[in-house]
Amino acid sequence: MQVYFLKLVVDESVIPIVSDELLNKSYTFNNYVLHNLEKTTECDPEKKNCFCGEGFEWSKAACSEKKCCGNGTCESTKFTCMSETTVTLTGSLALTSEAFHGCLDDTETDDFKKCNKNLTTTMKSFYSQLFGFHSLKITKYKTGSVIVDFAVIVVSDVALTELEQTSRDLTVKLNASLNLETRGELRLELLVIEI
Repeated sequence: MQVYFLKLVVDESVIPIVSDELLNKSYTFNNYVLHNLEKTTECDPEKKNCFCGEGFEWSKAACSEKKCCGNGTCESTKFTCMSETTVTLTGSLALTSEAFHGCLDDTETDDFKKCNKNLTTTMKSFYSQLFGFHSLKITKYKTGSVIVDFAVIVVSDVALTELEQTSRDLTVKLNASLNLETRGELRLELLVIEI
């Protein structure tokens, strides 16, 4: 389930009306369902500053580029606040199939572009099933079979069991091994069995 951010510019006087009428509702159109609409960032275009709503904080890009960190005011209208429960996954997949050798070619070749596109599409088809999926980016290819370094951002807390199953399914599909690191809020759901 892909997360999208949109910028809605309204007069300050209608913010309460827009908040009451637009947020916390679901909308369906053309086979798409919009739900969980939230106001993450509020800006004053005249002062050219913004602040994060409750439960949100500045993205890593805002923190590194403009020193807008945490949920304080930022002197820029370029960035969007992200959920405080954002989870970042970084990992390496070791692929044994010769079908992925094209990913080791020069980035300008057709073989590389085709391999990179197919692998990205396959990986997204798995990780995009996580609620709050924001993005997946392959960051590097290395030799030793074909090793793929990647990052996934999920702007919601993630159930550990769901992440484990998604990652297991991906490794089975690609006949690969996986090392995965997480940063952020993971939910561990335990089953208690009484004896």
